[in-house]
Amino acid sequence: MTRLDDREVNIILLLKYIFDHWKQICLVMVLCAVIGAGLGFVKHKLSVKKEDQKMSSEELSTLYDSLSVDEQDRLDYMLSLNQKLIEMKDYMENNPIMKTKAYEVPMDFVEYSVTPDEDTYKTDLEKLTITNRLISAYRGFCLDGRLVEEIKKTDSVKKINEAYLYDLIDVGYDSNVIGNDIFTVTLKEVDDFINGEQVKQLIRDYEKEVEKTVGKHKLNIVYTSRKTVKSDYFADYQEKVRARYDATRNSIRLMKLNGELSDAVVKCYENMIGEDGYHFTFTEASAGRSGSLKTMLKMMILLMAAGAFLACTGLCIYYLLFVFGRYLVSTEDFACFNLKYIGDLKNKSQFNKAVSKIYAHCSKHDITEIALVSSDASMIDRKDLDALTDALAKKGINAVMVDDYGNMTDIDKLLSVGRCLFVEKVNSSQVKRLQELVDYVSDSEIDVLGVVNEG
Repeated sequence: MTRLDDREVNIILLLKYIFDHWKQICLVMVLCAVIGAGLGFVKHKLSVKKEDQKMSSEELSTLYDSLSVDEQDRLDYMLSLNQKLIEMKDYMENNPIMKTKAYEVPMDFVEYSVTPDEDTYKTDLEKLTITNRLISAYRGFCLDGRLVEEIKKTDSVKKINEAYLYDLIDVGYDSNVIGNDIFTVTLKEVDDFINGEQVKQLIRDYEKEVEKTVGKHKLNIVYTSRKTVKSDYFADYQEKVRARYDATRNSIRLMKLNGELSDAVVKCYENMIGEDGYHFTFTEASAGRSGSLKTMLKMMILLMAAGAFLACTGLCIYYLLFVFGRYLVSTEDFACFNLKYIGDLKNKSQFNKAVSKIYAHCSKHDITEIALVSSDASMIDRKDLDALTDALAKKGINAVMVDDYGNMTDIDKLLSVGRCLFVEKVNSSQVKRLQELVDYVSDSEIDVLGVVNEG
């Protein structure tokens, strides 16, 4: 009799088992990728740790004094560029002019007329002179910071840096027109950062101060409008600011790339600037830093490949030790136990052929009763068994199910019938239990018709 050791591993079934567990393989690969990224990061940090260590003030002072006059001049120039870079970065990040949508800027235009009292002048020339002085007083109030100081006292400036209020206020006046008594106050980003009505009131309140310094007059609003500006001015302005920032940054970077800076100058520079400054160690100018991403990616790819290999190897070992060695994995395994495979009860066409083969065998040997045995009857679907017994009954064959061949009653039933048909289930029937049942049937000299698969 062929035993378990004679079974051959089916490579196709083994590959199918591995592919069925693709989720577990992907999980292992992801975990290995995370570990690889961590290892790559740690490796990179260790490689630049020495480079990143800050010098003490005494060491820095000694290093600076060791520089030549030309090197000190270059270092001072670089530090001044770095300071400009920090200021421009702050400007771009916090100034509302830089953050606004270039073609959708809400603006208020307010035109004021200034008329001196008749008592303050005698001639047209005096009137013209007083009018110009009045307009200059209001322009100075709006542009020299006094209006900004008043706005700062309100709640409307909490969203932005106070210094950037100057960019949101402008005053226009056409001095080429003789006798012009009109000036225009333009407020940008109204509502979001500036309260237009508040500014109007502040200018109105300043009228009393102008009367004290220049003379009595009437200040009237002759025209107001709100527009959403869609010109190229703001887009061009934003682009120019960003271009200046890039040019300043590139000036520092190119000095290093062109070899104009000694290692001592670079070391002094790195230790003198703050975290917001331009660091060579964080740009493409440093080969060590630029390779950090490559190091992480390389480690991730290597460990992902290793993870996939280990996962597949582990599944193969598990299959061979615990699946192939413990369970039936295909209908071909029945031949290892000298059991003739008849058909599958779940497949309708095979079911009918199996019934026909059983009937033909029973008719040939004048058999009217057979026993149905299984190494584990609890796993067999009773509906399939009932269908089989009903089909055989219609052909005059009585099929008796032997649930427990370890039970004396069932043993007597099996021995009295004298012939049996195995009912097993691939991927569920255990090799060891089936071998024991086959040995028992063989030792009891019971005829075996074959085996049908249920599942």
